[in-house]
Amino acid sequence: MNPFVAVGTVSACTNKRRGALLWTAFSQIMLRVKNEAAVRFWEERCGFTHLHKYKFDDMGFDLHFLASLDDGQKEEYQKASDAGESEKYVWTFPGTVLELTVNHGDHTYWPGNNKEPEGLEGDAQKEVAAKLEAEASSNSKDGFGHVAITVDSVEDWCKEAEEKWGLEFQKRPDEGRMKGLAFAKTPR
Repeated sequence: MNPFVAVGTVSACTNKRRGALLWTAFSQIMLRVKNEAAVRFWEERCGFTHLHKYKFDDMGFDLHFLASLDDGQKEEYQKASDAGESEKYVWTFPGTVLELTVNHGDHTYWPGNNKEPEGLEGDAQKEVAAKLEAEASSNSKDGFGHVAITVDSVEDWCKEAEEKWGLEFQKRPDEGRMKGLAFAKTPR
């Protein structure tokens, strides 16, 4: 499976480090995680700040957005959060955020393209390997999701990507329930 580039338009997205609207800005990296314990790991063990959570119960997943903030950014985020604007803070953040997707239900994930369970031996490894094999055609997922960028116009970017580079799309901006986002398949 090719990794995806998620492409979206954020009209107010500015890179504060350069002070100008950019054609593209590195936005986020998405990882699928098994449960909320992984979210706590990034907060408690890695020092990331939990910026915002979206709940998509009808679609069976939650999205958590986290970032590594310096002291000034923590103060700025706290003001935004206190004002009920944590969502806006995520989408105008001048750096890259980590998006953790927690799918509801029982899923098995593996890191990157590694399809073998790590850190297990003997019967435990055989049991997990058998589960991965059984789920390969059903609900198991690769732990990596996508790298996201923001652009001035998602429609223009997609048209250019298809015409100039021959990129294929998993999802176009006008498809599905999440309008305004595209998922382009990266070349192998």
